[in-house]
Amino acid sequence: MSDGLKGNAEISTNLAEPNPSKLELAQASGRFYNSLLDVYLSRGNDKQTQIDSLVNDLPLHARELYQKGLKTFDIELQENHELIAQHPEEEAKYLIGCVLVSDSRDKAQVDEILSHITPDQAIFVEPTEGVGIIQVEHELYDYLVQAEVVTGHSEAIHFGSVAKGQPDFVIVRRHRNNAALSDESVDPSKNTSLRHEFHHLIWNFLQRGKFLREPQEATLELSMAFGNFRNELAAYIIDGRNIMEVDLDAMVYTDNRDIHKIAGSSKASAYVCMELARSKGVDLSQFLYPAMTSKGFEELNRGMVELTPIDEQVSVESASAMYDLYGKKNALLENIKAILRDKNVTISSETVREVAMTRLSMAEGNTTMRDMQSRADDLARFGQELTGVALPMDDLLIQTLSGKLPFSEQAIVEILKLPRKVRDSMPLVNDPTTFIRSFVSMWQVDDEDFRASYSQIADSSPEMRSVFDGLKAELIARDANMIRGEYAYDNAYEPKKAKIDGDIQRKSDYIRSL
Repeated sequence: MSDGLKGNAEISTNLAEPNPSKLELAQASGRFYNSLLDVYLSRGNDKQTQIDSLVNDLPLHARELYQKGLKTFDIELQENHELIAQHPEEEAKYLIGCVLVSDSRDKAQVDEILSHITPDQAIFVEPTEGVGIIQVEHELYDYLVQAEVVTGHSEAIHFGSVAKGQPDFVIVRRHRNNAALSDESVDPSKNTSLRHEFHHLIWNFLQRGKFLREPQEATLELSMAFGNFRNELAAYIIDGRNIMEVDLDAMVYTDNRDIHKIAGSSKASAYVCMELARSKGVDLSQFLYPAMTSKGFEELNRGMVELTPIDEQVSVESASAMYDLYGKKNALLENIKAILRDKNVTISSETVREVAMTRLSMAEGNTTMRDMQSRADDLARFGQELTGVALPMDDLLIQTLSGKLPFSEQAIVEILKLPRKVRDSMPLVNDPTTFIRSFVSMWQVDDEDFRASYSQIADSSPEMRSVFDGLKAELIARDANMIRGEYAYDNAYEPKKAKIDGDIQRKSDYIRSL
């Protein structure tokens, strides 16, 4: 096992609150690594001074270790620069040619592909000696995808070798109308895809230099998968992408179902940890520490949980973030519950009730009672799962609907007793006229449940009765025209017209009788 990047990687048995020194190291490590990417990818001189300053900002006990890592990286970087420097003005062709040779392409293929690598289509930039970047035009990138040189659906890719003597570099797409990386006004460090892939370059050099901790899982295949997983997880933390959008194949480099199950659970747990931290305004770069130092999935999971900020009695803020996660993917609820168990924290029914009340009151995008009821049902399941206690959803709905419907609280109580099919079509609008126009319809008046509800609503208050009676003629005329249009009345034969007229008359009589 390598002695590099150990730090304080041993995981505490108490995950409720991280050891202060470990939290400090994790936060400092995240800031250090991101800043290091900036230094190496940015233009300018005196980079060593900047790097020395970054090291000095680390906790004292970590400086020697990180200096050792930087020394390992700089040696690899210089060797990489020397390889590339042997091909002045032909760097792009040389580097891509190395990839083609390693893929065992025949000479005809190599010549054909390299014929497209021209100065106007591929530029080489080296913001720091050894940091080799080829930026290719949009069309050339697509060609390289077709030629299976780079991966499809990508914006950049890192090519690294296990052994010394072969160059490491990054290819990045240049989109139309975007300035080239060679333009002095462009800062390469701001390119998120490039940062992602440059991390892989650093990782490869540190791995080649035996600085990184060796994965130690139950099997060699699982160890290799975890090594890839932690590398990719760190890269996605750096570029800020939602890891739940990333296929597991792209994180573990295997289609083994058993490994996918383990890695999928770890990915979901990491995502939940980071989203809960984000809800508290925590810099997610602190999670680079467990991502880059863990030797296995279990250690990674515990390290992520340990750094996740959750109050001993879960706050409304955190519970609300949990509900957001639950809403995105219900399967994440098991990860949330596992984190609560690991942190040994509880969430009260009162807290969940407050979250439910807030979310029902917001009712963003809800236009009907169906939407409101669906949200209420979702909140009820969420609360039941987290607390084991059933929320008083009817009471919460009554309170919420009091400001969203033109009825008294008692009338709302009776409305909630109506059949679900009737309630679902009710609009969430507080104006009596708009409500009647939206809810009462000749299309539904044949249904006894709907007729009964129309009458009940009309009689809920003198105001509603007055509005309802005043709108009857308008509703009949509106819906009669809609029915005639729906059934092509004007072009129909007389028997069909007579049937349509009869239906309209019957439905009109129902409306008048209410």
